[in-house]
Amino acid sequence: MAKLFVAEGGVPLHGYPKDWDGLVAFCRDFESRERSVTERGNLIVNALFDQFSYRYFPPGLRWLGHQMLRSMALPSTLKAHGIPPAHPLAQVLIPRSLGCVAWIAKTLLPDPRISYMEQRSSMPAENRKKLRNRINVLDEQFPSYFIGRHAEDQAWAGCPYHAALKCTWTIRPRRSGEGS
Repeated sequence: MAKLFVAEGGVPLHGYPKDWDGLVAFCRDFESRERSVTERGNLIVNALFDQFSYRYFPPGLRWLGHQMLRSMALPSTLKAHGIPPAHPLAQVLIPRSLGCVAWIAKTLLPDPRISYMEQRSSMPAENRKKLRNRINVLDEQFPSYFIGRHAEDQAWAGCPYHAALKCTWTIRPRRSGEGS
């Protein structure tokens, strides 16, 4: 299948593993490399984790979104970006719970007749507009939420990316119950 992928200009890819075992070996090697933690990488991963938690969890449960993502991420990924690991209990319960949900959905529930994207595109225009507006409102509110959580992080005191956070947006103080 790798023969179907080409680089820019139609140039064939080279150095791609020849078989599944080679692919697994490449992934293991890549994930085991030592990397230095960068402020930019830390902010990017925190932004991804925060946006997921902000969009899909209510304010009092956003910590659960963080625990979910951190318990499913590779330890090497978390270490490379300076993200603390999930709580030990979350590292056990969350993957098992999600596995059970996936197993139940696969074995006991009927297959959906139409995909999620087909459902969205077949929604009445007014419902699609309401959904899009709800997402837009969340997206507009997210930057101040993110800055409120990370602008004063002393681990990065004096670093340019965090300094830029303070200058860019109005900072909203973190409310109780909004921890990671």
